Amino acid sequence: MIGVVKMQATGNRAGQRAEALPSMLERFGLVEKLPVTLLFGAILSLSSPGFDHAWLAWCGLVPLLLVVRSSRGMGEALLTGFFFGFAYQLLCHRWMLDLYPLTMLQIPDLLSLLGVGSMWLVESAHQALLMALFALFVYVLPTRGGLIPFYKRPYFPFLLSVPVIWVFLNWWVAPSELFLGVPVTQLAYSQSNLLPMIQVCSFGGAQLLELIILFANCAIAALLFEFLPFLFPRLPERCDRISPRGGALLDAVIVIACVVACTSFGNWRIKRGADLPPNSAAATDKRDFAPPVPVAVLQGSIPVRPPNFEAFTRNERLDRYSSLISDLGVALIVLPEAVVHLDKTEGKDLTSRLKGVCISQKKEILTGTLELIQKKLVNVVRLISDPQVDECFYVKTRLLPLVESVPFNALASVVPENLLRLLPSSNNNFLEAPAPFLLKSLWGKIGASVSFELVYPELIASEVDRGASLLINVSDLAMFHNTVLAKQLVAAASLRAVENGRYLVLSSNTGISSVINPLGAVTSKSLPNRAGTLLDRVQFLHKRTGFTRMSWLWRPTYRIWWHQ
Repeated sequence: MIGVVKMQATGNRAGQRAEALPSMLERFGLVEKLPVTLLFGAILSLSSPGFDHAWLAWCGLVPLLLVVRSSRGMGEALLTGFFFGFAYQLLCHRWMLDLYPLTMLQIPDLLSLLGVGSMWLVESAHQALLMALFALFVYVLPTRGGLIPFYKRPYFPFLLSVPVIWVFLNWWVAPSELFLGVPVTQLAYSQSNLLPMIQVCSFGGAQLLELIILFANCAIAALLFEFLPFLFPRLPERCDRISPRGGALLDAVIVIACVVACTSFGNWRIKRGADLPPNSAAATDKRDFAPPVPVAVLQGSIPVRPPNFEAFTRNERLDRYSSLISDLGVALIVLPEAVVHLDKTEGKDLTSRLKGVCISQKKEILTGTLELIQKKLVNVVRLISDPQVDECFYVKTRLLPLVESVPFNALASVVPENLLRLLPSSNNNFLEAPAPFLLKSLWGKIGASVSFELVYPELIASEVDRGASLLINVSDLAMFHNTVLAKQLVAAASLRAVENGRYLVLSSNTGISSVINPLGAVTSKSLPNRAGTLLDRVQFLHKRTGFTRMSWLWRPTYRIWWHQ
């Protein structure tokens, strides 16, 4: 009997030693982990718009979670997250390479290639710092399995805490001026073509959609932790009475049920046409009466030219848009960003032609203009209407870092002045507005945005909260010589339309111009790098979504980062 007890005690101690032994991934050093980390970071980037492998977003972060959990120190976790993020950002920011050649700045090809390549690498590394912070927070946070927090250490549930950290970094910190404030690489945009799934954005925005995506990644990682303990370290015990493996399976079932519920709701919403009210007088409620308004989006497709061709470019812009705007049987015409330069003779001539069209053909025209106010350039969207109605205009509120503004004002006191002069922003001297201003059309109020302003959910929602019943965005991506960035803007436009329950008209000089309905579906789009006119219909809508009503949550964040 004594011998049996001794044997049992020996077996228990052996089992404890076996459990205390590090897993296979923990025994690997940083040198072995980094190549795998880089590979899986690049694979995750294939989910971004342009590659369009949306399913990768639902499992692409699992390798990072496994490696971070298996790290042997904070430094290793930090480096693992950095290199994973670096590979991810390299492919997501590949549109930066489309800046080559820099003919607009008259920079020689070799210097242009070196400059664009250096900017691509530096900015990818800069944005990768967010992934490094994510990995560090996940490593140091005391987490346990399951969904329920506990009053003793480890306090936080893995499946809820990790998604909250991710969303905080990518939707609250990434838009800050410190990280240049132009976030286009969030995982939510990868789902823009999955219309049933993105309908949840009408409740909690793209942030809610990304939270669900991270929820799925964490559930897969938790399953691997529990069922492959010899490969990966297990999570600390759950605080409920469910066994670790049974609990991991239950969590996975909950995640699947959540995704199925969201998809089912999206399918129901699309079939019902929840945000598409009757477009005739048959509407029972006057608030639902939204007659279709014919709209034309003009795409001039005027390329970037060096300054010695500037005179030719002026005449070309004037003649091309004059021909595109003639004989259009629509009520509303939208032109791209900076079509009219009001400080130049050519811009004044085009403006007079646009006003002539408004008077003779009874139309309204929305056009991007560049103007001088207080000796500073201003990027404006003007509404040209009946001469008896005062013209109204929108001034850009978020300037493009390094091009229109010097990010992070403290940079001016650190970087030498001769280096700051090399930035285009040091010569352009742009002026920004403190808050968005709505354009008052005969059909209703219009919320405008310019170029990259479209990637800020808070800005667009603030316009709808003030009464905008139609959204437009004007942009000019000619300097990028490619359509990869244009696809990312279309993806962002789809999510903004769903978030706010509004039609969104996207007008781009070189494409892709498009019209998107409140369900996020692209009803029409143009061919890239082709001059022409896109014809469609929109409705001026008035109902507010749940996301639009969340001003108490997103408006303080917007003011903290950019409008203090």
